[in-house]
Amino acid sequence: MLIKNFDLFELQNRIQKIENLGDPLKKLQELIDFENYREELESMNRSGTEKGGCPPYDAVLMFKIIVLQKLYNLSITKRSIK
Repeated sequence: MLIKNFDLFELQNRIQKIENLGDPLKKLQELIDFENYREELESMNRSGTEKGGCPPYDAVLMFKIIVLQKLYNLSITKRSIK
């Protein structure tokens, strides 16, 4: 396996390339204030962790994922194949 040595600014350079291409996620964040939906999302019935297990993911994060799935026409099966 080939191991690449990353220089000090590798991550910064990659982020800059993405920003130069016009990151659609950044634009979406500017257009929609997802925090406005937090109260309603958190009031929905979610399974508790009384029986153990991991705490649930953040409600706003899950809402963002659903919006992106619909925006890019992704389904669970399509995501698992890629």
